[in-house]
Amino acid sequence: MKHPQSKIEIFSDSADDNLSDTTLPDVLQSNQQENNNNVVPVCVNTEQQMDDVGRLMESDSEVELGPIRNPSTLGHLDDTLPYDVPFHSSIVDITAHTDSNGEVPVAPLVTLHIRRGNTMADMMTAFSDPHVMNSEILIDRVLPDGTIEKGTGSGVLKDTLTEFWGEFGERCTVGASYKVPYVRHDYNRFKWEAVARIIIKGWTEVQYFPIFIAPAFMEQVIFDSEQPSLANIFLQYISEAERSVISQAMVDFESVNDDLLDVLGQYDCKTMVTANNLTEIIEELAHKELIQKPAFIADCWKPIVGPTLATSMNKESLMDLYSKLTQLY
Repeated sequence: MKHPQSKIEIFSDSADDNLSDTTLPDVLQSNQQENNNNVVPVCVNTEQQMDDVGRLMESDSEVELGPIRNPSTLGHLDDTLPYDVPFHSSIVDITAHTDSNGEVPVAPLVTLHIRRGNTMADMMTAFSDPHVMNSEILIDRVLPDGTIEKGTGSGVLKDTLTEFWGEFGERCTVGASYKVPYVRHDYNRFKWEAVARIIIKGWTEVQYFPIFIAPAFMEQVIFDSEQPSLANIFLQYISEAERSVISQAMVDFESVNDDLLDVLGQYDCKTMVTANNLTEIIEELAHKELIQKPAFIADCWKPIVGPTLATSMNKESLMDLYSKLTQLY
């Protein structure tokens, strides 16, 4: 049987804030029909891919997607194979290089092209590949007009991390002074793991640490343990107005009884609160908000963040880090 020929139809994805679940272009093959007008749509994710396929189309406007033919399969019917579009990322350039003597191979040099205004999406795309952790990283900041921003060295990385964590804090966390990441339907394990790699790269390269993330959550991630009391951190997690009501209730319960019930109701308190059990209830709500709710994210971060940070700090030095950096900012 002769396999029908198929044409390639190209379409391009629009850029958005979300990281694709796969870094390779998807190939979607239409159902085979009896005529010779089959179409195989190919999803092209980058401009470079568009150029590659464009040159292919110029050289042969109609590409046969036929069976494999070699001596071992000759005479047998083979499945039709879609054309595999060469993948070139517009965000990551990898260059293999050696030491100054040109003999000993060293870590590949990875240049990240991070666009201003799209830092979070570009960084998560770049760090979705675990191999980037074993590479030397350079960052080019791409301006809105497409030109490369002047600047080199650690300052560019720090600037990029600052912009990334600013966007991350706004889009992926909840809380006031201290925040915790929250589960999003459009963020799977691979995206949260990309964020974990950014934490590690920032710390190991330039000692950058996102101190706005609640220390109780980070202790759970790094050391897989919980602080004995979470009440003080919880008071920094809730709003200033809520903090004022709870603090006043601990001093004079009756003076803020109604307001206190409203505040605790915001966190879905299920227990009748009294002056005697208020502290216990605050601890329970703190555990739910800081540990239980973001547990999936902690599980994604632990295998990546824990082994590195646990060897460079302990629980006391982690809290000292928060204390020192909080005073600076």
